[in-house]
Amino acid sequence: MLLEFSIENYLSFKEKTTFTMEADSSTDLEQNYTAFKDTNVLKTSAIYGANASGKTNLIKAFTALILMVRESDARQIGSIIPFMTPYAFDSDYKNKPCSFEIRFIQNGKKYEYGVSATEKRVHSEYLKVYNTQKPTTIFSRNMDEYNFPNQKEKTVLDSIAKMTTSNKLFLSTATTWNYSGMKEARLWFDSINTYDNFNMIKDASWDEMNDEKSNLKDFMLKLLKEADMEISDFEIEIKEMDADNIFAKGLIPISVIGGTQPKPTFRSIKVSMIHEVANSNGNKKYPLDFNNESSGTRTIFALAPLLKEAFSNNQIIIVDELEKSLHPLLFRFILSLFNNKELNKASSQIIFTTHSTELLDSGCLRKDQVWFTEKKNENGCSTLYPLSDFPVRK
Repeated sequence: MLLEFSIENYLSFKEKTTFTMEADSSTDLEQNYTAFKDTNVLKTSAIYGANASGKTNLIKAFTALILMVRESDARQIGSIIPFMTPYAFDSDYKNKPCSFEIRFIQNGKKYEYGVSATEKRVHSEYLKVYNTQKPTTIFSRNMDEYNFPNQKEKTVLDSIAKMTTSNKLFLSTATTWNYSGMKEARLWFDSINTYDNFNMIKDASWDEMNDEKSNLKDFMLKLLKEADMEISDFEIEIKEMDADNIFAKGLIPISVIGGTQPKPTFRSIKVSMIHEVANSNGNKKYPLDFNNESSGTRTIFALAPLLKEAFSNNQIIIVDELEKSLHPLLFRFILSLFNNKELNKASSQIIFTTHSTELLDSGCLRKDQVWFTEKKNENGCSTLYPLSDFPVRK
């Protein structure tokens, strides 16, 4: 679970800016948060703001940190660290590193991780774990100088530090070399994902939906029913075709199998949605090609595998403009799934930017779940603050 995320000198965020998923002292909408020891953690948060105010830049900051951690091991000596884009409208900040700090819970333990970097190198890095109420530092780093407070582990960690180049993260290198003290913290970054849309359905999801032993299809049908889509079933036909035939058939190319064939072979898919419609002869079922379905139905289809995975395993989904192609009631329905304790047993979280004011009522979101971005006209600097900072009525 994500607790808190701070950024500084990244894109339009010049000064240190903090976003938190820790609930305030309010007891409103108890289903909207889950308890971890002495902390209540929110399951959903909405970020509002005008165009170009910094909403998307906050999502990009999450993405930059996630990819920096995930891709560190694959980075070659001398290659750049991608997405390190400092605040551009102050010459004093252009050469300063971008800074990120994040607090999270993994397997019942609280961690705090921080890193600052330019595209050329890592400037600082640290990892702390909360074995008690006070944090214990596992390591800290300033350029290529390391500090390991645990003297029993120092010899092992010193040897790993020598293998960590200036453009790589020590957290990732230590995990690669099987240092167990950082493994859980590193793995947490695999549970958080950012999206800018749900237009594409993963290739593996089609196979899972078509597998009779998988319960993904049952989950999707339940989701479509709850969303009142009037879809009672769907059928998937997957074929392998060569390039000459696939477009003539009007099917959807999913992926190139390729290999040594003279012509590349494609996987194609045909999906028929079964609608149950009442007419003069009673209820009757009619097939409709997936391509003729509404954008809302296609979005649900793309989103469903992600939701199923999130509700089975603790995940964090971060989305830019979640309401794209979704009716406001369907939008609220998706949020209600995350707040459903019986369904979301893993206490997964969703964070999203939006312009949808239909969510702004006391039956959907708490005040501490609503955030605003704003850009100062005089310097182009973004700020971020929660609605709970203001004494507004519920």
